Amino acid sequence: MKADIAAATEKCVIRMAQSAPAFKLSFFGGEPLLAPDLVLRFAKAAFENAAVPRGYRAEITTNGGLLTPKLIAELGSYNLKTYQITLDGPRKVHDVQRPTKGGKGTFDVVLRAFDLLYQSDIPDLRVTMRVNVHPHIAQSYLPLLEEPIIKKVLADKRFNLNLHEIWGSEKYVLPLVDDVDSALLTWKEVQRTFINTVNGWQNRTSKQFLNGTLGREALLLAWSVNNAAEAYLMHRLDLFEDAHKMVQIALDADEELERVYGYGILMGHRIQLVHNSIRVAAREQNFHRAYELLGSTIAFIEGYGHSIPLHHSWVASRLPSDSGWAQMERQLIRELAISMFQAPPEVWPTFCGHLQLSRFLVDGTLDLISRKWVALKDQFVRGDTAAFLEAMPGLLKKAFAESRTLFFSVLWDYYQILSQNNTPLSRALQIQLLRDSRKWSPPAAMVAMVQAARAAHLPEESFESGHSENAA
Repeated sequence: MKADIAAATEKCVIRMAQSAPAFKLSFFGGEPLLAPDLVLRFAKAAFENAAVPRGYRAEITTNGGLLTPKLIAELGSYNLKTYQITLDGPRKVHDVQRPTKGGKGTFDVVLRAFDLLYQSDIPDLRVTMRVNVHPHIAQSYLPLLEEPIIKKVLADKRFNLNLHEIWGSEKYVLPLVDDVDSALLTWKEVQRTFINTVNGWQNRTSKQFLNGTLGREALLLAWSVNNAAEAYLMHRLDLFEDAHKMVQIALDADEELERVYGYGILMGHRIQLVHNSIRVAAREQNFHRAYELLGSTIAFIEGYGHSIPLHHSWVASRLPSDSGWAQMERQLIRELAISMFQAPPEVWPTFCGHLQLSRFLVDGTLDLISRKWVALKDQFVRGDTAAFLEAMPGLLKKAFAESRTLFFSVLWDYYQILSQNNTPLSRALQIQLLRDSRKWSPPAAMVAMVQAARAAHLPEESFESGHSENAA
C-alpha cells in the first residue's frame, strides 16, 4: 500500500473510531498479514482513539501461515482477538486447493496456526475454523475429526467450527454428481457427525468444569442456554427431530429453574423457545402443530389462555405486563402470515380454536392492524369474499406502512380471489397485479409462488426485482 493511501486510511480509521460508540475493524484479503506493519498500525489507531474502549474490537481473516506468538500478542494488545482461518478440506483436498508458490501443500501450516492460537493466553480470544466442504464428497472430510490438533483446539470453547458448503473448485478435480438429492442427504449426515462430535468434545470440557466447581443451578442455566442455541442451529440445518429434542431439554431446565429456584424471568426465554418450535414445525410442514402452538401461545400472552401444548410441565403463571410481549405477539402473527403462503386452508381452524378467535378480536390487546389482519384472513379462508373485499383497501394502506409481511399476505389473498373468478375484469386485475409484482419485495416464502404465477400467465415478459410503494 502506498504511503499516502496508508496515511489516508489511518485518518479514516481514527475518525470512525472517535465518532462511533461501537466500532469493528475487519482485516480481509488477499492475505492481510503480508503487511503486518499496516495491520498493527490500523489496529493501534482504532484502539487508541476508540470513543468507547469497550465498544471497539477487531477481527482478521487469514490463512495463518505468517502468525507467530509475538504477532498474536501484539495484535491482541490492540484488541484484535477474533480470527477466522480456513481449511479447504482434508489434507489431500486442501493441499491441492491451497498450495504455496512452489506447489507444496499448506495443510500442516494451517494446523500449526491453530495450535499457536491455542497456546496463546490472549483473553477473550475467539477463533473460527472454517472448513469449505464439497457436499458430494462430504464423507471424505470425516478424517479431519481424527487430526490430533483439530481434536485439541475444537475441545476449547475459544474455538468454533463453521462448515461452509461450496459446489465448485478451481484446482481440485471433483467427481460428477449423478444424484444431487442423495449427495445432500449424505452431506446432512456428515454435518450432524461433525456437530455432534465437536459438541461432545466441548461438552466434556464444560461438564468437567461445571461439575467440579458449580452447583445444580448453574448447570441448569448452562443446559437451558446451550440447548436453546443448539436447537436453533439444528433447525437451520433441517435436523428437525434433533431441534425438538434440544427444545425439550432447554424447557426441562427452565421448568426446574422456575419451580425450584424462582426464575420467573425465564418465562420470556420459554416463550422464545415456543417461537423456535413454531418455526421448526412450519419448516417441516407440520402446519397443524405450528398453528396449535401459534394460537395457544398468543392466547397465553393475551392472558386468557392457560396452557401451551409444548412441554409436560408448563407453568401457566401470568406474564408480567410489559411492552416486550406485544412485540413477541407481532412476531408470532408475522410467522403465521409467512407460513400461510404454504399451509393448506384446512389448518386455519386449528389456529382459531386455540386462539379463541372471537375473544381475541373483541378483547385482544395486540395492535389493531394485527387483529384486523387475523379477522380478514378468517374471512378469506371461510370464503366470505364480500367482507374481505370491503375491508381489504383500508388494511392494505395501514399494512404497507406498518408490516410489509401482512401487506403482501393480503395482496396475495386478493390475487387468489381474482384467480377463482373467471371474468374479464378479474383476469385484467390479475394480470395487472403480476406486472406490478416486479416492483415488489415480498417475503421469501412468497417469491416462488409469484414467479410461478408470472411464468404461467405472462411467459413472454421478464421481470426485475425491486421495490414499489404503489403495489396495492
